[in-house]
Amino acid sequence: MKDYKNIENFIGDGRNFVSIIKNLHPNISKIKLVEFARKYVNKSILNRCYFVGYLNSKQLNLLNTETSSVYFSLDSIIKNIIQHPEISACDYKNIDIILKKPDKIALSKSNLNSIILFKKNNKYYQAVIKTTKNKKENFLTSFRNLSEKEFNKY
Repeated sequence: MKDYKNIENFIGDGRNFVSIIKNLHPNISKIKLVEFARKYVNKSILNRCYFVGYLNSKQLNLLNTETSSVYFSLDSIIKNIIQHPEISACDYKNIDIILKKPDKIALSKSNLNSIILFKKNNKYYQAVIKTTKNKKENFLTSFRNLSEKEFNKY
């Protein structure tokens, strides 16, 4: 697995893949775009990752994981760019800072993911972190804006 060292290159590659797919299929739905990327982009490319930060001790316990490192795969950034285009490069750059001290943390309904909620610069976000079945790796699978009302439901 090749890790990206630079978030700008990571986001840029994700956006380039999204642009290519949209140019090939300009009228395709968001869901179909994600499916197309997963079907036709080489898995070794989609599995490339960017290190986003570390889980704190409370998050580690909640996920019952063996490692605190959190990665964002190219597959997930492509999905995120398609489904949450409102998230800016600046937002992505702040993930590591915000992971250190979220305002709220909750388990997902399935208890397989940790949903980490936080507020930064008067914006509300939801970051979903999933640990692998063997508990040896953690991945950011979704990152999106929330309304204040959604944030307060947690």
